[in-house]
Amino acid sequence: MSVRNGTATPGLAASAVEELRERHFTVTGSGNAASRDHTTTVVSYGPGEREHAATLARLFPGAAVEAADGPGLTVTLGADYRPDAGGAGNGGGGTGASGKTPGETGRSAADDPCADLSYG
Repeated sequence: MSVRNGTATPGLAASAVEELRERHFTVTGSGNAASRDHTTTVVSYGPGEREHAATLARLFPGAAVEAADGPGLTVTLGADYRPDAGGAGNGGGGTGASGKTPGETGRSAADDPCADLSYG
């Protein structure tokens, strides 16, 4: 996949590439988009890549998913992208609105939800 900075914010593509590689995605290229006035992040996909694009778009909340003529996947970052704000593009993990990681808000399978209940 390639990552393009569709904004005037310097270094945005490099930040996204780093975050994606930390998540074990293979990024083959990055740079600036032809247009630098994107307000929304767009995940473009080539033939046969729609499911991969949908998976990738989950890391960029609010991203549009669009078909493209060329092969592969391209992420064009928009002004809505915020690096290091909870994962690639604000929603791929990390902390949520509560400031807790996913493991801090749930319970494990070993927890007994009925331990404090009384019958009678």
